[in-house]
Amino acid sequence: FRLVDQDKSSQLQHLRMLEEALDDVRESEASQEKFFSQMSHDMRTPLSVIMASVELARQQEGDWARTDDYLRKIQVSADQLMKLINSILEMSRMEKTELILSNDPCDLREMVSECLSPFQAQADLQHKTLDVTFDLRHPRVYVDTFRLQQILNNLVSNAMKFTREGDSVRVEVTQSGWQEEEICRIVVQDTGVGISPEFLPQLFTPYARENRFGTQTVIGTGLGMAIVKTIVTRMKGQIQVESTPDVGTTFTLTIPMESVPEQPVQTEAEPEKRSPAEVLGGKRVLLAEDYEMNLEIGTELLKLCGAEVTQARDGQEAVGLFQESEPGWFDVILMDMNMPAMDGCAAAAAIRAMDREDAATVPIIAVTANAFSEDMVATARAGMNAHITKPIDLQELAGRLEQLKR
Repeated sequence: FRLVDQDKSSQLQHLRMLEEALDDVRESEASQEKFFSQMSHDMRTPLSVIMASVELARQQEGDWARTDDYLRKIQVSADQLMKLINSILEMSRMEKTELILSNDPCDLREMVSECLSPFQAQADLQHKTLDVTFDLRHPRVYVDTFRLQQILNNLVSNAMKFTREGDSVRVEVTQSGWQEEEICRIVVQDTGVGISPEFLPQLFTPYARENRFGTQTVIGTGLGMAIVKTIVTRMKGQIQVESTPDVGTTFTLTIPMESVPEQPVQTEAEPEKRSPAEVLGGKRVLLAEDYEMNLEIGTELLKLCGAEVTQARDGQEAVGLFQESEPGWFDVILMDMNMPAMDGCAAAAAIRAMDREDAATVPIIAVTANAFSEDMVATARAGMNAHITKPIDLQELAGRLEQLKR
């Protein structure tokens, strides 16, 4: 009888485990269905604005002011769509692979100020106030600047988004600590709509979004805060949040950062920043891109700056064109990563391996939709000098070329 009872008990335990597993699967499927439904809505919203604005812009005959307004709407909606896609891809990567951090020396005051300058312009346009204050004993620190900017962008963009006209957002950056290691404390405080006590525990959960009656619908994935939490944890830091509905929200981050040893002050003057036309004018550019529309737009942008462009539609063609050119003919190669026949990394490696003097010295810059750290590592290993993301930002490209020239 004991054996029968044990058998029944074991079967019941297995049944309970199966039921729990089935409940988990159902919950996962429901979450996925809700997520894809939200993503479909959030992608269609800016897409519908883009499509409608294109049609309306076509109908304007000589009314450049209205045409310019429609172009601005297209730009804003395209930026929203790009951020949406980047957030989804970023979270997917973080869930599957360990986040790799770099350790760059930087001036914390300069880096934060530069990161927040677009928000200052946004605040002026929207009649809001953005106050940024610093109290730094050792401004020069080692930190992953890209990831810290990502944290700031998420926190400050949310603060600006949910702060009403006439209200303010405050960012405070301070330091404390002993000797080489500093604890950086960043406070982002707004006087916006706040977060409800019910939603607060879910704030850092991927895909979670608060929908309160009377709150304006905001496009987003519900991934921004989950990404922030992941990065802060990887940096061995902490993030705390305090919020009161209709009063505001305060985020407090503490992140350990090693100080950069002090060096003698350089008296050399900072070189004057030149315009894209000044940098690219007269340059011979080899542009490798398999997507015809991107190739056409990239070519036109470069030509507007006075560059002479040679087109390649895959990596193999780019290698062939470089091989057939006279030594020193091309001033720079702009290389897509994902191309048929031969990808950008393989093409860059093949060019670097050629037995000609300019093969080792010609600047090769990755121009790609892939903006993740492992992609940047792959391009560097292939012999590329720099990595910029699509769409081509001519000012960023010019800046990279100026850095390489030095």
